[in-house]
Amino acid sequence: MSSHPAFPLELNPKERVRRAQYREPVDRLPTQCSYTAVMGKTRAEYFKVSLSELPTRLGNHLLRVDVTHPKSFSDDGCVEFEWWGTGWSTETEGYWHSVAPLAYSSDLAHFPWPDADAPHLLDDAAHSREKHGQLFVVPNFGMCLFERAWSLRGFDRLLVDLLPGRGSF
Repeated sequence: MSSHPAFPLELNPKERVRRAQYREPVDRLPTQCSYTAVMGKTRAEYFKVSLSELPTRLGNHLLRVDVTHPKSFSDDGCVEFEWWGTGWSTETEGYWHSVAPLAYSSDLAHFPWPDADAPHLLDDAAHSREKHGQLFVVPNFGMCLFERAWSLRGFDRLLVDLLPGRGSF
């Protein structure tokens, strides 16, 4: 407990993150422990809490929200496809890129782009935000622009595309 006059005795996680971003006094540093699905299950078992209680048990300050999109899998279940159509292995811990939908075509006009205006796209995020209103909300895009490009095109092909006079785009 702090008695600093600039803030209450204990800040909620959202206010703690906001203040830290602006380099204002905080009662303690905000923290975040993120994890893969397998590691989350392992941590929840260790702490004897449910998977939904794990972020609170870890003292997380961020609520990472995803878009609401139906999951799809390859016929053999070894690849999970996300809303951009890129595929990720279900057989490894972590993230292992398996399918690049633009690996053999640079025809962007015929690529099935995700619909950013799809109804209910943010339903899960809104529900999570209502449930965890004291946390600082951040989108869980999982990647930056370069990572998105290589997930669509394939890492090697993207690097060749970036070479002067060699690229397909």
